[in-house]
Amino acid sequence: RGTIDALSAADAARALGIRVFTVGVGSDGVAPVPIGSAPAGFEYAELPVGLDEELLREIATRTGGEYFRATDADALA
Repeated sequence: RGTIDALSAADAARALGIRVFTVGVGSDGVAPVPIGSAPAGFEYAELPVGLDEELLREIATRTGGEYFRATDADALA
């Protein structure tokens, strides 16, 4: 996140000769996401989660890198 969008950042990286290798980590579905603080810690809600794999692939493609998908620790290794 930031003030520059991901594809503009990818274009800047390409202009500087930087290859970006993107990794999609996690799974689609629902997950506990912190939504605020509570006296005993954080308050969580089950919210939909997912990856923008199309964007991750495009960033890698624009910079000459590669996209990898990791759905668990073994796949990440």
